Amino acid sequence: MKTLALMIAVILGLAASPVLAHGGGPHRKGTVSAIAPDQITVKDTDNHEWQAKITPETRFIRSKAIGNREDLHQGDRVVVHTRKKRDGLEAIEVRYGATRKRNP
Repeated sequence: MKTLALMIAVILGLAASPVLAHGGGPHRKGTVSAIAPDQITVKDTDNHEWQAKITPETRFIRSKAIGNREDLHQGDRVVVHTRKKRDGLEAIEVRYGATRKRNP
């Protein structure tokens, strides 16, 4: 009986881990409408804009590799994993693909 209870606890723990992996907050996707050193503004497909704070702990992932905030520009498509904070959303991870070449 103890073995069964332990197995159920382990299975439930593993099932919950993906939810906790990105802070449990909303995952937003859309197009970057503005980016600053401390904030990203994204417009979703319903034309709603929302902001998330960028912190030193925010990770930037470019096509499965480590990226950085300087790679992102207005018009780039992103998925932002966030967590709710008292004063709004905080970006935990910003994922984006290869950015297009820009004309000087």
